[in-house]
Amino acid sequence: MKVWFFGLERTIRLFMATGGDESVGVDNGVVGVWGSLLLVDDEVHITDVCGSRLRAAGFEVRTATDVASAMAFARERLPDLVVSDVEMPGGTGIELADALSELPGGCRVPVILLTGRGHLVEREAAERMNVRGLLAKPFSARELVNRVRSLLGMSAGGGGEVAA
Repeated sequence: MKVWFFGLERTIRLFMATGGDESVGVDNGVVGVWGSLLLVDDEVHITDVCGSRLRAAGFEVRTATDVASAMAFARERLPDLVVSDVEMPGGTGIELADALSELPGGCRVPVILLTGRGHLVEREAAERMNVRGLLAKPFSARELVNRVRSLLGMSAGGGGEVAA
């Protein structure tokens, strides 16, 4: 079995999650041993780099460049967590979080917002939309991976508090 990352525990979980299917790899986004993520940003280099790092960490990642595409993915299959840019053409990450909270089960999906301008989200609105964190651009992909792990209840640095 080929494994695209290091660590015996992850290898065992991948093997168990795929039913021993050696043709399934983590880097192709087919299997998310640790959970499914929706990564939304109109800057393709951000979705490419962050998506690659999150996949390498064992997450299934779907990417979208706008709110409409992200909502289509979420209606098709609700992710375990959403990472979204705040400012995008055709809608904002805050509007996405609000729309997501209206879907059945969507209010339980944690959202991390990425911002280049230090946006603040009112605590009451953040709680209603389950916005669990803001990351200011530029940020490191490692910081994002750690924040995602933290919000999904895995051991790693990061924090799940709302910066508001």
